[in-house]
Amino acid sequence: MKDKFTRRTILGIAAIVLLFLGWQWFDRWSQDPENESQVNTAGFIAALDESSKTAAVFDSNGNEVKPPAAPAGREDREVSWGPTGAHVFISSNRETEGFNVHRWNPVNGSLRARSQGSRNQSAPSFYPDGSVESLREGLVVGGGTVQVFDPKKVRLQQILPPLDKGRATGDEGGGMVGSMSGAFAEIGSSFKEAEWGPEKKAIFAVMRRERGEVLVLNALEADAQGRTPPPIPLAAADRILLDSQPGGMLAGVVGFQWPDPAAIPEQFLKDGVPQKPYENSVLFMPSLDAPPQTLPPFPDGQFAAELALSPDGTRAAFVLARKVDDTVEKLGLLIVSLDGSAPPVPIDRGVISQPSFSPDGLRVVYIKADGEDRAIFTSSASSSSPRRVSPSGRSFRSPVFSPQTQG
Repeated sequence: MKDKFTRRTILGIAAIVLLFLGWQWFDRWSQDPENESQVNTAGFIAALDESSKTAAVFDSNGNEVKPPAAPAGREDREVSWGPTGAHVFISSNRETEGFNVHRWNPVNGSLRARSQGSRNQSAPSFYPDGSVESLREGLVVGGGTVQVFDPKKVRLQQILPPLDKGRATGDEGGGMVGSMSGAFAEIGSSFKEAEWGPEKKAIFAVMRRERGEVLVLNALEADAQGRTPPPIPLAAADRILLDSQPGGMLAGVVGFQWPDPAAIPEQFLKDGVPQKPYENSVLFMPSLDAPPQTLPPFPDGQFAAELALSPDGTRAAFVLARKVDDTVEKLGLLIVSLDGSAPPVPIDRGVISQPSFSPDGLRVVYIKADGEDRAIFTSSASSSSPRRVSPSGRSFRSPVFSPQTQG
């Protein structure tokens, strides 16, 4: 009788332990991004509400969806979509003094912090191929370094500048160390922005330096001798604009600077005085095997104040502007075929900013000054058909389509 009771007790304890472990596993599984990758967000637009300083989503019918309210004095700073379209990722200080990455499901409302650390972290930039693999390889800029973000494991691992072999890094990265870091230190002081290059074989990044910014190509694949190529500065300027897509890389150079003022090519020296090749320009790199192409200048002194590249790399959206005295005057939004096969398409006029293509390249979303509002607008990318999405009396920024959006 005693043995029977003992066996029952042991079995009961074992069952409780298994149930507890099973519940823990289910809890982790149910909160995993891959588990919710089938959430339907087709036609959704994520953005930041400047009034409340929180993230917002507009569904395909124009209805607004908000995440749980942030505590008083806290705010959301940046937003991005995960590549499967199941979640919006938010850089926010909702739970800590610093800005960490939070994951929000706009369909069921769940919101969770998915990174740690005291250094401010950007919203992650994912490679837009719709895969779960890419969902676990976001690029986050924090503490002046670039880190690979895995929301499933709540992990950040520094990738740029590379760490010394054998030197571990915590959630906050390790800073500029090692021989490769010396190469980066000669280019700039810290990273401002980073995006995956085609097929995730490289990272395009913008680095800050003492004066201005530098566009850098960071190849990730070793050469025939097994060595990782050093970083390559592609351009320098007062301000660098960057958009990298599977179809290539587009960069705006606003206020040309010499990448290395101590090594100016002789063809740009006249009587020993440097002569800038241009003041403002746009560079297009269709693949990692092709050198950057300098696009023809815009007429009448106009330049690209902001830009976006279509996912297939065939078209670009430019916010055209001109400088009047010391003021930049924005003129409107223009879609340009990068191979010159079609005439430019004027989309909208006015003070426009932050254009972005839909995943299929058929539509654009952007911010436009409309009265006192900074409103979200969408349009066909092949004709002028602007439509306001956001309500009156509100201002927004950083609009972007869900990766599931087609047509």
